[in-house]
Formats: sequence, C-alpha cells, structure tokens
Amino acid sequence: MLDKLAENKTIPEQDGGELYMRRSKLETCVCILKILNRAGSLKITHLMQKADLNFNALQGQLDVLIRLGMVKEELASSEKIVYAITERGTKILVFFANLNPVGPTLETNPNCASLRERKRNFKKQNM
Repeated sequence: MLDKLAENKTIPEQDGGELYMRRSKLETCVCILKILNRAGSLKITHLMQKADLNFNALQGQLDVLIRLGMVKEELASSEKIVYAITERGTKILVFFANLNPVGPTLETNPNCASLRERKRNFKKQNM
C-alpha cells in the first residue's frame, strides 16, 4: 500500500477512522476550471457543491484563478456575483488535457471525482 501512495505522491489523511486522499491545489484548480467550462457561469454556492469544497478553500482558489486571469467575476441579472472561465482558463484546460500522465493518476472520473468517489476507488484498489 505504501508503494502505491508513493507512486501517486498523494498524502493519505485519517479523518474519523476513514482513509481519504487529499487533492492538491493544482488538482483543485483544474477541477474548478472543468466545472466552469461545462456549466458556464455559476454562483459560489453551486460551485462549492460541484467542486466538493468548503467556502474558504474555494474562495482561496478562486482568488488565485482570478489573479491569474483564468476565471472572472461577473454580475448576474439578479445582482449576484457569478464566476465564469476566461479564454485563458480554457487554454489551460486544453493544455492539461493534452498532457500524457507519467504514472498512475487518482482521477478516474473526467468530471472531477469527488473525495468520496476517490476514497471508494482507493479502497477497492487496495482490498
């Protein structure tokens, strides 16, 4: 089991007796970009649910993506702020899609596997 964890370069964490895999910041950013690319523009609460992140974690990643010009804030018709992917963010997604994985990857679902799905897949692989 430790060999597989070393290959994946992902740190296992113990939470209430259950093992789960933590996403890296890069994986989280790519996941947010994929969701916005598919959905168009989303309010922060909907983005939180789809990305399986809490408010603080999502806000931190959105700040980085906005600063880098990959995501933009827009004012919706109902005076709410929504987030949308920019052309630069789309180009970054295409770049990552064209990369060939060097080793085994954790993401089995192209729609950004949630932590719960990844935990289930990890348990199945190691039983």
